Amino acid sequence: MHACSSYSRNRSPVALVPCPVSHKQNQNVDNKGSGKNSLMPDAASEEQSPLFGVWYNVASYASDGRSIYDCASLDFQEDNLGYTLRETYVDFDNGNRTQKSYFARVDPTFDAGNKAQFIVSHEDGDKVLQFPFFILSTDYDSYAIAYTCKTLKKKVRTHYVFTWVLSRNKEKLHGETLKNVETALSKYSELAEHRQSFVLKDFSDATCAYANKYETDFFTSNFW
Repeated sequence: MHACSSYSRNRSPVALVPCPVSHKQNQNVDNKGSGKNSLMPDAASEEQSPLFGVWYNVASYASDGRSIYDCASLDFQEDNLGYTLRETYVDFDNGNRTQKSYFARVDPTFDAGNKAQFIVSHEDGDKVLQFPFFILSTDYDSYAIAYTCKTLKKKVRTHYVFTWVLSRNKEKLHGETLKNVETALSKYSELAEHRQSFVLKDFSDATCAYANKYETDFFTSNFW
């Protein structure tokens, strides 16, 4: 079972709720023949994780059917405090195409190296918003599949899922890379069932064009 999101008003560990998206085999991250076996570097190593750098969101699935942002990229880096994520994307704001971005911390869980489970933390005023973030499969060099979810405790218990299909370049997936992505998605029953609901994105000049730009962080709604 994966874990779904909550948020904390301080920096204490957040309680995560089980999320009913299951892996048909096991929950270890699927590293496709890269020769690299950890998403995070060993504590004694000075090498960066092979996951670091810029990824482009070429396809996404949102279980509630929300719109998928245009021209979205995720940049994983490391600073003197730990691991970071900056997502940049284009959205409509008051009828205008607007480029937005946000900065967040990425904290590995105790078994992040094997199961690729992380907590994304974003400061919002006096609150620290925290969400689960998983890498379901990657070969580090061409694709990665990332995932988050949230359990909604309403009269009818429901859950929300968002999945990113990431590429190292802005081109559509094809060939062996596309085959690997399809194989990886097929291992997760809920994602496989909704494979036709994935929205493909391109990075053409028209898609990435914007009239305005937010100079301050504007946190994404993908995690909500």
